[in-house]
Amino acid sequence: MSDLKFTPDLIQCQVTHVDVSGQQVMVWAQTDTQSALRLEQLMDAHFKAMFDKYFTGGGDSVTQTDPQEGKYYVYCDKSNRNFYRVLVKTVDTTAANQSLIVFVDFGYAEVVANDRLMVYEPLFVDCHPLAEPFVLGGVCPPKNQSKGWDQMKVKQCLKRFLNAVLWFAIYGSSPALDVAFGHLSRKMAKIYDNNRQEIVAKTLYNEYFNETDDPYD
Repeated sequence: MSDLKFTPDLIQCQVTHVDVSGQQVMVWAQTDTQSALRLEQLMDAHFKAMFDKYFTGGGDSVTQTDPQEGKYYVYCDKSNRNFYRVLVKTVDTTAANQSLIVFVDFGYAEVVANDRLMVYEPLFVDCHPLAEPFVLGGVCPPKNQSKGWDQMKVKQCLKRFLNAVLWFAIYGSSPALDVAFGHLSRKMAKIYDNNRQEIVAKTLYNEYFNETDDPYD
């Protein structure tokens, strides 16, 4: 293990989501590892109760077929039978019965069926959203606009870092709209591996830009 953990201006975070907003690379990460651990333990403790109520229909119904925007729910992913804390951003009022939700502990958004949402208050007591968005520092699109800025290609390049535990140097600068959570993120971060290499920005330059390209030319 590197001695980075003794550096006061660096904190260890787990990357949960990457995205591109305009010309900025956004990285969501869990910065509070203790809260993440407590939430995992709480989810484990309530899992059987949620599973029984959702899949067997025992007791009072906990599914929410008419969710409200701006409210928190628990989302059931039937593909892996996992449960996630989510925030409902918009509700489709047509016959589709779907909602746009944000996975508050990871940062990404999806459109899901309303019958996958359930009310389970104990999972929201004294536990704030764990994913926090950052603007990736040290990265900018090529000034030569003919080379383009392929947002999907950038996202694909950085997906390898999902769930990675890395070191973040966090500082305030460059406001950026956080579309998912609906507020401005004023924090930027440079991200390092245990060898003090600025691994995310370096990977992006090495694989997205041509070898002969200087991204600042």
